Amino acid sequence: MNVWKEMNAFRDWLLLNEMSSSGIVLWYSLFTIWNKVSCQSKFNVSNSTLMKLTGLSKQGLINARATLIQHQFIHYEKGKKGRAPVYQLNSLVQSVESSRYQSQFQSKTESLPLLDDLRNRRREGRKIASEKLLVVYEQNFGGLPPIVMQSLHDWCEELEEGIILEAIELAVKKGARTFSYVEKILEQWKRAGLKNTAEVRNYIKIKSN
Repeated sequence: MNVWKEMNAFRDWLLLNEMSSSGIVLWYSLFTIWNKVSCQSKFNVSNSTLMKLTGLSKQGLINARATLIQHQFIHYEKGKKGRAPVYQLNSLVQSVESSRYQSQFQSKTESLPLLDDLRNRRREGRKIASEKLLVVYEQNFGGLPPIVMQSLHDWCEELEEGIILEAIELAVKKGARTFSYVEKILEQWKRAGLKNTAEVRNYIKIKSN
């Protein structure tokens, strides 16, 4: 499997499908380990290691693993005789291109322009939201619709990512759970000419006094 193709395939899949933040975090953690062990087809990793990497509880890890197995993204074998469990990453490039996903993609043609937009951004070297930003948003707002994902990419062109994370944190602290509220904050900070997180935090401090 090609590392970059697999990562891009996973991102493309997320544009057209929904997955829990725990499932996303676990996939990236397994992907990182797989890459570090020279992309071996099968590798051992303990539950405790994955819990440290993902920040998930034991039950959270079990649920996230079940999600990835359900989507056929991984193969899992319980460890034997004191050995750590065995994982195998299934190729997402092959999965996305295979017939079992074709109907799923075709039934969501309204999302294809978003997929084309993301590919164009990568090709043109434009900024896109990092996985950290996308996961933080989903963890705090309970979902990441494709149109919101596209807007987050757009905002990364306007402001540095740290500022967007600050806006999400401020919205959560104020009890707001909508992307429109986050955008109002970002628009205000953009008009104020704020360029980095230090300026944002100072601006918030002044406003709160």
